[in-house]
Amino acid sequence: MRIREVLRSLGVTDRIGYKRNIETFQGEYSEKGKKVTYYTA
Repeated sequence: MRIREVLRSLGVTDRIGYKRNIETFQGEYSEKGKKVTYYTA
């Protein structure tokens, strides 16, 4: 994952959450009690 490597080189140390495009296209976003993050790295 090249993007993650660049973010790490810029000093980002926290876990980075990702969601699939299908959740974005369906308009699903995190709300209190509802998480749409598909995986973290």
